[in-house]
Amino acid sequence: PEGLGIEFVDIGKDIVKKCGGIPLAIRALAGVLRGKELVGEWQAMRDSNLLHFLGEERAVSVSASLRLSYFHLPPHLKQCFTICSLFPKGHKIDKEQLIDLWIAHDMITLEPGVDHLDYIGHKCFNSLVQMSFLQVENEYDGRVTCIMHDLVHDLARSILVDKISHDVPKDEKDSTKSYIYFYLTERTQNLPSKNMFQKAHSIYVDNCDYAIFGALKNARHLRSIILGTIYTKAIPIAIFQVKNLKYLVISRLLCKALPEAISDIWSSQALHVTQSGLLELPKSIGKLKKLRKLNLFRCMQLKCLPNSIGDCQMISSIDLCDCYNLTVLP
Repeated sequence: PEGLGIEFVDIGKDIVKKCGGIPLAIRALAGVLRGKELVGEWQAMRDSNLLHFLGEERAVSVSASLRLSYFHLPPHLKQCFTICSLFPKGHKIDKEQLIDLWIAHDMITLEPGVDHLDYIGHKCFNSLVQMSFLQVENEYDGRVTCIMHDLVHDLARSILVDKISHDVPKDEKDSTKSYIYFYLTERTQNLPSKNMFQKAHSIYVDNCDYAIFGALKNARHLRSIILGTIYTKAIPIAIFQVKNLKYLVISRLLCKALPEAISDIWSSQALHVTQSGLLELPKSIGKLKKLRKLNLFRCMQLKCLPNSIGDCQMISSIDLCDCYNLTVLP
């Protein structure tokens, strides 16, 4: 680094060698070393047992470097990083939606002199980008998307191995394990038990049997639901029974109106209904007093916003990009 002695350069060269000269591994460790100005800190990184993979195959070397980088993250960034693996490999993650997800799970908190969680969220996002844990993909109409490299995704999933379920458990005992995340993308023969989501904090659902939503009744700790491309004319009613839900993402919904019941999710902070056929929003949406973000991106048939939207006093942004037929604002 500029202004530091030659000993840092020599140690840096050793670290690069241990990374096998692989850019992803080097960038990840460089992100950790950023701001470390003591020789001892650099030596500890170089001498870490996790980097004793010189000469090993490429994937092993990269994985070791990534894992070492993860261990040096502050606790809140570790949480922000691992929850990113709730999305599928190669998925383009919307930056604003990701920050809202972190906020919904209390993974980021205000700092002295800072009044906006979104600002802290942007700092966290940039930190993960600097370490190559996230890679900015593109920007469209002001919305930034990012992806996780497959090896980075593998690392995050391996860290969550005992906390994430990829299928509907086969029996009652399995359903009461300590799963707090569910990634459900395939149809299953197993019927969900009533306690399946009892300890769940977040659920990602895409292309699976909607019978699973019947288990939401006992999801007392559930904070976020992400519905992938669902191509359905109705939102599963059980979702509106999750009273502590803070974050809901729905894409490509075919119905023309959201049910009034969505306004009963009093704890809702972020509502993202994108690329859908909505004509209008519920007149009672003003009941969502904690709503911070409303994203209606590419709801091209949307004609108006209800007057009650003005009662959402905490709302900080409404995305109406590509809502071409919107003619009436409150």
